[in-house]
Amino acid sequence: MNYIEFTQRALEATRGALGEDISVELRDVQKNNGVRLKGLVIRDPGANLSPTIYLDEFYKKYRFGASMDEIVDDILNVYDMSKITGDMDTSIITDFEKASEYISLKLINTSRNDNMFSRVPNIPFLDLSIVFYLLIDDCNGQTGSILINNDQMNSWETDAEALFRISLANASKLFTPRLSTLMNLTGDLLDKSPSPHSVAPQSMYILTNARELFGASVMLYPGMMSRVRAFLGEDFYILPSSIHEVIIVPESFAPSKKHMNDMINEVNTIEVSPEEVLSDHYYFYSIDEGRVTCAAA
Repeated sequence: MNYIEFTQRALEATRGALGEDISVELRDVQKNNGVRLKGLVIRDPGANLSPTIYLDEFYKKYRFGASMDEIVDDILNVYDMSKITGDMDTSIITDFEKASEYISLKLINTSRNDNMFSRVPNIPFLDLSIVFYLLIDDCNGQTGSILINNDQMNSWETDAEALFRISLANASKLFTPRLSTLMNLTGDLLDKSPSPHSVAPQSMYILTNARELFGASVMLYPGMMSRVRAFLGEDFYILPSSIHEVIIVPESFAPSKKHMNDMINEVNTIEVSPEEVLSDHYYFYSIDEGRVTCAAA
């Protein structure tokens, strides 16, 4: 069974399992980096928002021998964990004053998303782009995001620069930055005294946020790169491992520039899903420049 046939079978089997009272639709969704995914949208009449359950991982399970009954059981388990019970307050989407508390930003690759920028507010950052979304936390502890498009922005009577200012103001509240070692991914070195001797020097550090969601955008936080530089005591390279995190490499520990780019491309190919790739080359922060620069510049 090919992928298209599988998605239709999954749709029909899930409809049969849930019964007539719950609507199940198959939707083609445009994701980051031009990736298109197929997902099931399950609409419970008792809720005004519906989760989308993407089918790619389930198809992989099917190809490795899972039966369709097992696939449907897994889909229903995901639905039970992600569904929203009751009506959610949608005024956080329509009311700009309420929405302002949840407006956030993320970094994406410019060239891989150039067909998106006519539809969404965006701001260039080197060879990357900043786009904006609403953070949605539901009562079940699930976190979701809604990409802000031009229609939404215009209905709020605002612009991209204002969204940028608001999202940065929200950053410390919604997405606390975190710098950690590879041996202690949950620790935060930024809480320590900004000294290169506060921990034993490492060849690599992980920079993200406490939610590990779109954490590469921590690079944009005001003063963040200078804080990292103060902690390290030297300039550093930035290796974009995904849209969710970057790797910090102190200059004194850095391998050759070619090797760093090879590392990034290997990770992009083997470990990172296509829609989560950020870039294919390193960046650099120096105290002399006082800013992040692009390897290609």
